[in-house]
Amino acid sequence: MKKIQFAILGLLVLLIYSCDPNKQIYEELDAMRVPYNEAFEYTLVDADFTTMKTLALKEATNLEDSTLANQLGSLKSFSPTRDVAYFVPMFLESTFKALDSASAIKVLYKFDYKFIFTNEQKIPLTDTFTSLSNLPTIISDSITEPETDDFVYISYKFDDGTTVTSAASLYQFNGTAWTIPSDALVLTDADYDAMGTGSGQPGQNNNFSSSVSSDYFLPIFLEQKYPYAAANQTVQLSYKYYASGVTDIYYVKCFFDGTKWYLYETKSNQFLHNGIQWVFDPTVKYNMIKSDFQIIVDWVLANDTLAVYQNGTYTNSEWWFGSSAYYGNFDLRDYKHQANDQFKLLIGLDAEG
Repeated sequence: MKKIQFAILGLLVLLIYSCDPNKQIYEELDAMRVPYNEAFEYTLVDADFTTMKTLALKEATNLEDSTLANQLGSLKSFSPTRDVAYFVPMFLESTFKALDSASAIKVLYKFDYKFIFTNEQKIPLTDTFTSLSNLPTIISDSITEPETDDFVYISYKFDDGTTVTSAASLYQFNGTAWTIPSDALVLTDADYDAMGTGSGQPGQNNNFSSSVSSDYFLPIFLEQKYPYAAANQTVQLSYKYYASGVTDIYYVKCFFDGTKWYLYETKSNQFLHNGIQWVFDPTVKYNMIKSDFQIIVDWVLANDTLAVYQNGTYTNSEWWFGSSAYYGNFDLRDYKHQANDQFKLLIGLDAEG
């Protein structure tokens, strides 16, 4: 009986001891595992922006963070304030969990310049004007420390000599003064009516809403308003949007691609996994051609001080940077640069002086 007990005890000891070698083997296998990586393109869809909103709200630490996250979810796009470099990595981490070091994803997304005017950006006037010449002064008096490219929406009454109507203008600060951009457009009641006055159409209440989509109506409106638009033409547009009992003023920059109007640009950027996390990688690889090298040569030769670094009598090479349009490369050999150091030659020193 004792022999049986000792045998069982020995077997248990052996089993317990045998766990450690197996654990070590598994750890060694994990260390030898090659990270799973891929490289591909991915286009963000509306549902992805909703996912990003949820993820961002979990990370939000203040009202501004929460506001940007909610805007991302409702507008379904990035912007100068809704930073693609911040939001996309958390989405990739959540969506592509299996991908590891050296993975690269080129993400295609919507980028717009849409925003809602704050109370500070809106100047409501009750005065009646017959000219807009005084409006820049009024804006300057209201906004004392503007930054370049700031926008202001100013509303007022305008007397055209026949009737007095409610009007509004979009002004932008160019760094020196407040001016109306050449491509600015503020929608009027007549514009909303032109898009339809029936139920579910902008002219019914002279605004857009969740049930009257600006994304649907505005491209059609712009196509009809600018039938001869050229490719790359833009319109900086402001309009009214009703939600939760409040009518806000929106700004959006519209783009014409030669065929259709869009309320956003389609952009792309690459994101890399560095073994720990996803990071924004705006690196652009470009292979220079001979004409690119000639641009550098021309710059050197056009500079009064550096022109002496021309390569002898040839106008397609120089020795300040070592650029050669003839060979299509940079010559970085020290002895070549030293032998052609024109500054030293001019002051009477040899190449080794």
